[in-house]
Amino acid sequence: MTGRKVSYLGLALVIVMTLSLLAGCTPPGQNNQTSAPTTAAPTTSQSQQASETNKADVKGKISLWCAWGEGSGPASWIEDFNKEYPNVEVVYNQFRNNEEGNTLLDVSLLAGEADLVLSYGVEKFIPRAQKGLFYSLNNYLAKDGIDVSRDFSPETYVYNDQYYGLPITCISEFVTINKDMFDAEGIEVPKEWTFDEYLDIARKLTKGEGAEKVFGCADHKDHYFWTYPAVSVLGSNALYNEEKLSNFDHPLFKQAIEMRYNMEVVEKIAFPYLELWASNLRGIDFLLQERIAMIVDTSSSARFLNSMDEYPRDFTVSFAPYPKTLADQEHNYANGLKLFGYISINSNTVDKDAAWAFIKWLGLDNSSRIAQVGHIPSYTGTDKEAVVVQMFGDANATGKLIDLEAFKRVVLDYESVHFSDNYFDAYDQLFVIGKEEFEKVMSGMISVDEAISNMKRRADEAIQRED
Repeated sequence: MTGRKVSYLGLALVIVMTLSLLAGCTPPGQNNQTSAPTTAAPTTSQSQQASETNKADVKGKISLWCAWGEGSGPASWIEDFNKEYPNVEVVYNQFRNNEEGNTLLDVSLLAGEADLVLSYGVEKFIPRAQKGLFYSLNNYLAKDGIDVSRDFSPETYVYNDQYYGLPITCISEFVTINKDMFDAEGIEVPKEWTFDEYLDIARKLTKGEGAEKVFGCADHKDHYFWTYPAVSVLGSNALYNEEKLSNFDHPLFKQAIEMRYNMEVVEKIAFPYLELWASNLRGIDFLLQERIAMIVDTSSSARFLNSMDEYPRDFTVSFAPYPKTLADQEHNYANGLKLFGYISINSNTVDKDAAWAFIKWLGLDNSSRIAQVGHIPSYTGTDKEAVVVQMFGDANATGKLIDLEAFKRVVLDYESVHFSDNYFDAYDQLFVIGKEEFEKVMSGMISVDEAISNMKRRADEAIQRED
């Protein structure tokens, strides 16, 4: 185990160990079970027995690895955890959730330096689980009476009937709204709407010219949101067709690009995508600066809404679900909560009971604390009121500038079914290819048809190389 500072291994070792990690990994489409294992449900007496365990008897030292800054939440978690578990030492290590940081984490897992790990996204978690880096949580779950399908999600990843990680954090995606601008036009914040309605409102809210222009809408500053009008209809694994090649030639992806191009280039009601990326600002910054009326956003931005020192404002922010692409679509897979942060125990960890105690403390008993870092707790027993307090502070003061009822209904939507990808051949490459070709359209370099043709060809080649 390590202290706060991580010893850096030689570059050669990093490469060799990482290749060893990835080589021989079960292809994501095989043995990639997402339904709950068929085991007997734990009894109430088992749960009661577990809860009566003397916490002082749990002893050990564990190294916790997360991507959040220690002061943003983890330091206080560890401090309060130790008030209940005084004989467990938790050493915090922060890694960057990028390619370099995840490579360092993989090497540290193999070296036995990382005991308790947050994997951000199933595309990071699944290969680690399939390679045997993580310890099965099934016995702990049974002992403590935890039904993962009920208490977290039936979409929780399962491999060979084993849970190798618990999805304690998730994110949601929605539309954040300047409610004062809506009120000024006599527009009610919708509880459900279509893209046609979204665009019509954006037209009404677009005002002014030049540097003073207020745009009706914008997308969050992420490279994949252009795909959402398609993904919200197609659901899980939308990037792949039935032959497991790319699905970019599906008509909905073309429709998504055309719609975005018309919004931004033709009608000029959407904040320019390339300008957003060229700025050093977050997407939410533009809404809080009153340069846009509404933005497709994520729960990771919500923590900035109550930072009046950094973002002084006097208008109320509200929330609406992501709009439907098709008026008659049965499910909108962009709504609800997307499982994101899987916490796992290293197979080689000595003090596994101590590691499990921390998982249970944070993931269930104190799940609302996760909101401190801008993620939504996945635990379905989480008190929404507690999440509001953790994220925004005093609700009496916050409620004047944040529509808390809309926040709880839209951002903390535990009812809707979000898409849950579980196939990952050339996954990251597909997003890069899509972003590159999409940007060529937005900059006027190629047509939409050319972009779709390029995406399909390049993505299929990337998938076939991986096979």
